[in-house]
Amino acid sequence: TDGSGNLSFASAGGTNTPAFEAYLGSSQTGVANNSSVKVQFNTEAFDTAGAYDNSSNYRFTVPSGQAGKYFFYAAVQVEAGNGNTDLLEASCQIYLNGSNYRYNQNKYNSNPIKYVNIQDQATMDLSVGDYVEIYAHAESQASSNSNQFSGSYKQTYFGGYKIIE
Repeated sequence: TDGSGNLSFASAGGTNTPAFEAYLGSSQTGVANNSSVKVQFNTEAFDTAGAYDNSSNYRFTVPSGQAGKYFFYAAVQVEAGNGNTDLLEASCQIYLNGSNYRYNQNKYNSNPIKYVNIQDQATMDLSVGDYVEIYAHAESQASSNSNQFSGSYKQTYFGGYKIIE
């Protein structure tokens, strides 16, 4: 206080950047049945450091001078092939440097469904050059390659930001 009962606060400083969010601009179709497939988030809502590649690798790469702790989140609207109610399993997977880091899976074997929005999140301590990407899995009874990740209403998205330390 300043002696008169007024409080003052010192600014903690810092920003949660780099930060980005991307989503599917249209549905990703032809998703192989019972396989983990990279989700191609092709539309950026924002990208403060140009660190998310929305056209070829579909991944976030830690830029120079930005090592530290990051929070990532993702959701994938997984839909069974041919619009049928035969989805048996769905997962959302966070990959770090090409390997599975976090895996969230739902199973519907005894009661197949048509679609589900499955989510995942992780906090990671990253170095410059590390990269993060999202994979998803769909298994339907049809055993075809007609599963999809929906691009409607921005239901399939991926984002992250550096945590102020």
